[in-house]
Amino acid sequence: LKKRDACGTDKQCIADAYKGRLSELDVYTGACPVPDSYSAFADRSCYKGNSEPAKPTAPTASTQSPAPTASAGSQRPELDRCYDSIGAIQEEVVRQVFPGASAGMVSTLTKELNDILSNPRHKTQFDSKQKLASFFGQVFVESGGASRLSESLNYTPAGLKIFSYFKAHPKEAELYGRTKDHPANQQEIANRAFANRLGNGDIASGDGWKYRGGGLLQVTGRANYKSAADRVNTIYSEKVDFGANPELLREPVYATRSAIAYWVNNNIGEVVGQMVDQKKSIAQINDNVTGLVNGDAKVDLAKRLAQTKRILALPFFKLCEKVAAIFDSLFGSIS
Repeated sequence: LKKRDACGTDKQCIADAYKGRLSELDVYTGACPVPDSYSAFADRSCYKGNSEPAKPTAPTASTQSPAPTASAGSQRPELDRCYDSIGAIQEEVVRQVFPGASAGMVSTLTKELNDILSNPRHKTQFDSKQKLASFFGQVFVESGGASRLSESLNYTPAGLKIFSYFKAHPKEAELYGRTKDHPANQQEIANRAFANRLGNGDIASGDGWKYRGGGLLQVTGRANYKSAADRVNTIYSEKVDFGANPELLREPVYATRSAIAYWVNNNIGEVVGQMVDQKKSIAQINDNVTGLVNGDAKVDLAKRLAQTKRILALPFFKLCEKVAAIFDSLFGSIS
């Protein structure tokens, strides 16, 4: 790719750079290789909807052959959904999506996603760019760019008024909220804000703090921690217990698995795929997905849309356009 980039607009140089090599699409997804000639490209079953990747042709002996051109009357094959499918994702792509995440978090998220993408039963929830971008957009907003696996409750007294308890107890909001005189007492805030809700006990039980938002999708409440464990155990054939060990949900592996299991269990990727087929807009897809992840409140709907759009603009997710441009440069724009 570096050799190709150094070619500038020299078509012969670009063609030579690609001979015997895999395309950028292959590097990221293991899909169809760039052919050595237009006719070879047109004949490859990989580009005609065949799910099996074609084998790259061997490099030719000469590196000075003329640039490939389309024969008279030929047509550039339509770029089908082969280009939108994802068989694997590189760590560098995940790092671009979550630039503020730790190296360990990026590595774990990459591994777990590739594991699920290799699972015939569940891969269809993540195996297209739109599905994966939608997942990443939700995760980004819920977890502060995968940098926060435990909910922050660093509220000011005014900010605490979003919770019914502190709205009814303004003096306690002043006592525990962040002011210029003292930091927020996040443990006491959690124990009050989430008491007697979501399967939690009362303030004295400490459940609010133990079961505060955790994981990449910020699971909250004892009941939801149990449901998260049930989903993980079903998808991954494990026997984890987030109720007895809530801190597990704040570790990278289970933070990731809980999010993946939620996405799979609720069939969200298939919903995205259906909406793409129906030619729904990104905004419409985001609205639907946010409701499935965040409920009717759809908190931070605009932020989720903005992140999904940002992710879809990254080079990996724009690969269809990129490959089309490569073919146009190699073979000319053919109508």
